[in-house]
Amino acid sequence: VTGVQTCALPISLRRESADTLAEAFRFLVRLRLDAQLAALRRGEPLTNTVDIAALGALERRHLKDVFRSVAELQDELALDFVVEKEIGRASCR
Repeated sequence: VTGVQTCALPISLRRESADTLAEAFRFLVRLRLDAQLAALRRGEPLTNTVDIAALGALERRHLKDVFRSVAELQDELALDFVVEKEIGRASCR
């Protein structure tokens, strides 16, 4: 998460967006770890899969918000980030 927050400056990511992305990452990791812990308790193999149907209404709503926030961040970065095809490198506007 610190890396996400640190990258806010080099790619001109707003601090608010970096914080939102860091929170989204923490939430997704928690969902994955909760699912793995439940599988461990049931004696099942651990995977990185989360059964969305097993989530409560609040978690599903938060997950939708996370995906929406990430999509908005991708759109924001797409507007700010210009790929210079002639020299094959990327730079910020």
